[in-house]
Amino acid sequence: MRIIGLYPEYFGKFQKKEVRFSDGLNVIYGENEAGKSTLAAFLRAMLFGTEKPRGRAAKQDLYTRYQPLDAPGAYQGAMELEIGGEAYRIERIFYQNERKLRLTNLATGREIPARWEVMELLLPELSESGFLNTVSVPQTGAATDAALAEELQNYMANLSAAREQEVDVPGALAKLSEQAKQLDAKKLPQQIAELQRELSQEETQMLQLDARAKERREAQRRLAELERELAESEAAADESRDAEFSVRYERFLAYRSDLREHEDRERELTQKERELAVKEQELSGAEPGGSEEAVRRLEAYREKKRELAERAEAHRRSDERLAQACESAKTSVRQGFGALLGGAAACLAAAVALLFFVPPAAFAALLCACGLAGFAFWRKRKRKALAERLSAERMEAKARASEELLALQQELAKEPSEEEQSERIARLREELAVVRSRREALSEERQRERRAEETLHLQEEELLAYFRRFSAITELTEPAVGAIQGRLLAEAANREQRARELFAEARRLQTQIDRLEGALEQGAEIETRCLENRTRLCELQSRLAEDTQEKQAITLAQDTLKKLSEEIHDSFGRELNKTASAYVQKLTNGAYRKVTLDEKLKLKIDTGSRYLQSSQCSAGTLEQLYLAVRLAVGETMYRKEALPLIFDDAFAFYDDERLLEALRLLADCGRQVLLFTCQKREAELLAENGLAFSPVML
Repeated sequence: MRIIGLYPEYFGKFQKKEVRFSDGLNVIYGENEAGKSTLAAFLRAMLFGTEKPRGRAAKQDLYTRYQPLDAPGAYQGAMELEIGGEAYRIERIFYQNERKLRLTNLATGREIPARWEVMELLLPELSESGFLNTVSVPQTGAATDAALAEELQNYMANLSAAREQEVDVPGALAKLSEQAKQLDAKKLPQQIAELQRELSQEETQMLQLDARAKERREAQRRLAELERELAESEAAADESRDAEFSVRYERFLAYRSDLREHEDRERELTQKERELAVKEQELSGAEPGGSEEAVRRLEAYREKKRELAERAEAHRRSDERLAQACESAKTSVRQGFGALLGGAAACLAAAVALLFFVPPAAFAALLCACGLAGFAFWRKRKRKALAERLSAERMEAKARASEELLALQQELAKEPSEEEQSERIARLREELAVVRSRREALSEERQRERRAEETLHLQEEELLAYFRRFSAITELTEPAVGAIQGRLLAEAANREQRARELFAEARRLQTQIDRLEGALEQGAEIETRCLENRTRLCELQSRLAEDTQEKQAITLAQDTLKKLSEEIHDSFGRELNKTASAYVQKLTNGAYRKVTLDEKLKLKIDTGSRYLQSSQCSAGTLEQLYLAVRLAVGETMYRKEALPLIFDDAFAFYDDERLLEALRLLADCGRQVLLFTCQKREAELLAENGLAFSPVML
């Protein structure tokens, strides 16, 4: 088998990518995130397909990981490969809603009908688990899993049986185990034991049927006696009298209820009349809160207002008189002072005139003028003092008047206003009218209660006459009527209690009879079922014997298959161990020469002196050993068609010396090799040692 080219149309990060390969060793180089692992996954998906699983597995599966986010519907690609000398082209659409496969023969151009599992047609012996465990080595290591051990076991068994891959040893062992589980699941021994217990119980029930028949006859006789006694008890009851008493007693209860209500209403009316009388007295009386007291307060308020007005007017007139006196005094001062000054000026002028003509007369005139001027100044001061005294008296009078008026105003301010008092008087009169109206309504209600009292008296006489038929009562009271009712109820209760006891006993006997009859009717069914169970018991015992023989045959077949598988492994395993040892010797450059593999591909290394377990080796050595196992198993299982080897950064743990030995082996293996790497040392070692290879750049 040879891979010609890969053409991811839309797969992971690739879009319309084309990668072609040559025969021999191909070194596909690309830096991290260049798409090496994606291309290896595309190769696997083209060979075996990929599907989207459900549940939690869908988060990490191959389909979801490489589905393009920008164009999920374009999830597709193609590859060309050569198998058995024929070149084919495989085209797949991976999108789950439009999944499709096309297989074309490149030589003839003819499209070949094929299913999604196309490798079953082209290379039936290669399964996906075989591919992953032999020719495809991932980044995570070269170790194999349990699926490869099962395929190898089947392959060895097929070679020994018919040289064709038709025998499935693990499948056959699993099928035999499933058949043994199915036989155990029948639980025939438990069914037989259960059936035997059931038969024992049925036989015991048959013995109990005779005793139940006798018990039924006795119950029927007792039931007939009870029915006769119950009929006699019902005939003794006076239902008409009890019904009439019940009616009269209900009327008595209604009478007592009406009487209590009447008495309550009488007390309520009396209380309301008293309250309304008190209220009317309060509203109309002279006490605080009454209308007369409110009128008196209003008149007193008005009188105080008139007094305040009169005093204000008196103070105003007194202030006017004082103001006129002050003004008159001021005017008199001005006028007298002017006259005296005029006289003094005349005398002074005369003195000046006489000074030149009559000096003695001039001197006398001068003295007269000075006297007049002095008198004028003295009189002015006196009248000015009078004016100031009058002004002070006026101010004092005004202050006293203001204080008096302010006191009266404050006293009036403490009282409600005239409008408020008028409104209160009107409100009191309205309330008084309402109270008087309610008293009139109470008077009418009192008349109705008197008529109701007469009606109750008539009812009392009628009921008293009826109840005296049962007892000589003198007054219609609840204790007296209750005693009559208690006696009648006790008599009725005794009758009812006896009737209930008779009825309950009759019902119990009827239930017992029905149960016994049902049990007797089941007697025939029990007998029939007993016969059926005996027949079934014989059948189960026969089937148990057959199943026991079959289980012994299954155990024998399992032992035979395991023994044959071990014998086949012993013969075929020698060849596999020889091939694996040869690869180990080449890869380790002779450090290890022999390895052995058991039927589960558990690896042991023979150092010549002792066996080493795989866990005792270094990581690099362990990778070489697992690579040798893969190559040996692949070479052994796939002899018809040499498969290409695919390595996805699988040499990370190899040092340069071990890597060179591995590259020599791959370069000379005669098969196509696809080596994906992010390192340049593989190409450099190949070139330095003259080993042929084809570089492919991503």
